[in-house]
This record gives sequence, structure tokens and C-alpha cells, in this order.
Amino acid sequence: MRLGVVIIAGVLLMTISPPSGAQVAPYELWVGNQTTDEVLVYDGRTLSLITSILVDTDNTPTTSAPHLITFTPDQRYALVTNVRAAANRNNVVVIDAEAKRVVTSIPAGPQAHQAMPTPDGRRIWIANVAANDLAEVTVQGPTFTPGRRFPSGGIRPITLVFTKDGRKAYLTNGGSAAGSGSIVVLDVTSGTVLKKWDDLGLEPVFTASSADGTRVYADIGFSTANPPTKNNMLFVFDPATDQVRHQVQLPFKDLHWMGEAPGAAELWISARPVNQVIVVETASGRYQVVTAITVLDKPDGMAFSPDGSRIFVAHRGQAVTGDPFALTGTQPGFSVINTTTRRVLGHIPLDGDIHGLAVRRR
Repeated sequence: MRLGVVIIAGVLLMTISPPSGAQVAPYELWVGNQTTDEVLVYDGRTLSLITSILVDTDNTPTTSAPHLITFTPDQRYALVTNVRAAANRNNVVVIDAEAKRVVTSIPAGPQAHQAMPTPDGRRIWIANVAANDLAEVTVQGPTFTPGRRFPSGGIRPITLVFTKDGRKAYLTNGGSAAGSGSIVVLDVTSGTVLKKWDDLGLEPVFTASSADGTRVYADIGFSTANPPTKNNMLFVFDPATDQVRHQVQLPFKDLHWMGEAPGAAELWISARPVNQVIVVETASGRYQVVTAITVLDKPDGMAFSPDGSRIFVAHRGQAVTGDPFALTGTQPGFSVINTTTRRVLGHIPLDGDIHGLAVRRR
């Protein structure tokens, strides 16, 4: 594995310097490698490797495939979904984020895709793609207790985001040949569906929220089975009324990860097969594309630095999840973009299928 090397304009450098004149608070970048079943932890300011954490238990590569990484609100624990782990075995690995060691695993699955904590950190909801359901975990200090499981309100639950008050969750169901994809609103207390938008074709995929909690975003990627009008869609919801505030089809193929830039009225979205990161303005209410940044091939997961000055972009290698013909890349690792200048600062090359990224404040 090649670690800690940055390529800028063909020149090899050991680090990317912090923004000039800025006192950047310490933070970490966590990177999931689905091929080696590891999570790599970097110093976010210097991009020097701190450690690697094995999240597999059978010592067989790609049988776990750490897919998405989230942190509990207090930043104490990392939640890593192993999307290829067998049902009820090593599905969500819990890592002590300070000690950098695995402390427990949570049974869920099959195909546990995302583990999302509620804003108060007292519950975790796990989206189980192949079971069409959600698993709930209660959290009390260092104890993670599996609880109820309930339907996702659709086929192939992918990601969810809780409203700021923690009372509701917006969830994408990707759909399959058995039925169309959907976006649903769930009541957190009862787990019941409050509202549903269906007939969305295939591949509703990612959800995100604005920092102030007044907007929830969801996007739809790309499928050859979809009518052209159902691909590459961005939805904006008002979580107070559960109404669609805006919807637009963007001229970029296979919208995937997205997130709102800290301190900026911008939504950043990866478009995998066209090798672009798209910036959409959110202040005007029209959600127009500001720019599209060309990056290395197969950009996937992304994560912002806490101050919003950088965004880190994962690039996939030989795909071990999803469609390998569509998603396999030739330059695995992650890139760094200056969010102000829109300039790609460099690339950390890695071996393997790099997918989920997450930033931890220290």
C-alpha cells in the first residue's frame, strides 16, 4: 500500500500545507478501504498517516468492505458499516475514535450500508440494503444495544438523515427490478412512514441536511433502466412541512455523495462516471450549478474539513461493491480540493477500493 504521498502537478510532495495565515484546529480524516478491510486515519492538516485499523474478523480481504463511516455526535466513536459482512456478523464495527481500536460490533445486515446516529446520540439507525429494513441501536455511554427492526418503507434502503430536532428521518430507498425507488419520511419514535415519494425510478441514493436544519437534500443517481427524466435529480425538502421545496435535473451523470459546505451556501455533489465534483448554490432558492470541478476518475465519497476550507474526495479502484464495470477506477486514493479557489491541491494514491470518507474534529 502506498501511503502519505501527494501528487501535485506531477511533483511528489510529502504533505499538503495548511491554509496560509490560518490557525486550523486539529482534525482527522478517516478513509475506508473496501479491498483491505481497513480504515486509514490521517492527520487532516498535514495528511500524514496516523494509523490503520482492521475492521474485519476473519482475515479474508473484501469480506467486510468498510463502506460508510459516521461519528457519534460527541466524536467519541466511529461507526463503520461493513456492507459485505454476513448478516448478524461484523456488520457495524464501533471504534473508539481516540484510542483507535475496535471496541464492539453490532449485528445487523445483510448489506448494512449506513449507520446514522440521532442528533442527541441516543440511537443509531442502520440501513440494511438486502433486508429492506432498518435496525435500531440504543446507546448508553460505551454500551451499544441492538433493538427493534422495522421496514424501510421501500426497497433497498441506502442512506438517511435525521431532522435537526431528531423527531423524523428522511431515507432513500434505491429500488430494484421488484419495485421503484422512493424517498420516505419516518417518525423516529414509532418507525412508521409519515410521507412517501415513490415512482422515482432506480437509484435514489444520498441524503444530507443544511447546517441550520431548514433543508433536507436527496439525490437520484443513474440507471439505464430509468426514463431519462428520472436520472440525476436533486430534491430539496422543507422538513417543517415535509414538502418538496425544489427539484431539478442536473446535467451530470450519476449524482452520488453530497453535503453542504460548512460556512457556505453551497451543496457539493460527486458525479462518478464523468469524474466531476459539482457545486450548487443554495442561497437563492434556485439551486443553480456554480461550477463543476474535474477530478481523477470515479469520485465517490467526500468529506469537508471542519472549517470548510477543504473537501476530500475518494477515488475508487477495482470496485468490490456496486457495478465493477461502471465504478472501477484506475487511480484509487483521495484528492484534496480548496473549496474557495476550486483548485485540486493534490492526490494521495492508495491501493484498493476507496469509498467512504469522514472527518473527525479533535
